Amino acid sequence: MLNLLRTNFYDFWIYPLYIITACTFTAGLNIVHSKYILEIPLTAQLFIVPTIAGVIFGYLAARIRQQGQRLADLNDWHIFAKYILFGCLVTSGLNVVHTEWVLDEPLSAELFVAPLIAGIFFGYLLARIKTLNNRLLKLATTDMLTQLCNRMQFDNLLTQEIDKVKRYGGTFSVIYFDIDNFKQINDQYGHLVGDKVLSSLANHIESTKRKSDILARYGGDEFIILAPSTNLESAEKQAKLLKHSVEDLQIDNLPKLSCSFGVTEFNEEHHNNNVLISVVDKALYAAKNRGRDTVVAT
Repeated sequence: MLNLLRTNFYDFWIYPLYIITACTFTAGLNIVHSKYILEIPLTAQLFIVPTIAGVIFGYLAARIRQQGQRLADLNDWHIFAKYILFGCLVTSGLNVVHTEWVLDEPLSAELFVAPLIAGIFFGYLLARIKTLNNRLLKLATTDMLTQLCNRMQFDNLLTQEIDKVKRYGGTFSVIYFDIDNFKQINDQYGHLVGDKVLSSLANHIESTKRKSDILARYGGDEFIILAPSTNLESAEKQAKLLKHSVEDLQIDNLPKLSCSFGVTEFNEEHHNNNVLISVVDKALYAAKNRGRDTVVAT
């Protein structure tokens, strides 16, 4: 409860904090711009447009900082270029309004010096916040060893798929599998080799599965696939194809790998993630009991 209160307190104050900081910066630039470049006396009306600019950039910075999970995964260079250009366009546009309509002064090149500095500054800040949030998002949703979705991200995607099917109809299936005798690989060759096996298998399955399927590392040597718009029969065929493809995978001089697969299709009895995962886990357990290296659909 205390952590929740702290989070809500921070969320409440992040907007006024960023807006006040931005307004202070734009007001300071406006003083330099008006007093030393335009050489006109300061009046209250001179701070109208700079304050609007501060509120806009402060709000945008706070929103990006708070809702970074919605941001696109772009290259950092493109992010900085885009946001700095955006910042300069906004501050230059506001400068035109400020100079021509508020100050009633003719435009000249020197009048854009301070606004462009402000645009570069705020564009950089917005881009910096965005790239940091992108990195935090990746850390929160990606398994660092295999670069696949992690368990938390997969559970979120599975919940969304369940809600979509319940609302609009259709179906989907889940394929759950692990590496047979993986503990022996760790014990005999060491955990570094075990990690290489996991990452190699992940890359192999990622390149072999259908593009529409979502692959995640669910824990240890366990992997899981969400197959949208796929019934049980099609999912079972897909699992068998993956099983046979694993047999062709050769990792250094290690023995051939094999995997056991459990498959299930969503139905009305699967009320939530836990029930669905429990069903497909039992199917995987049945595959283990049948001697491994097999597919069990239920």
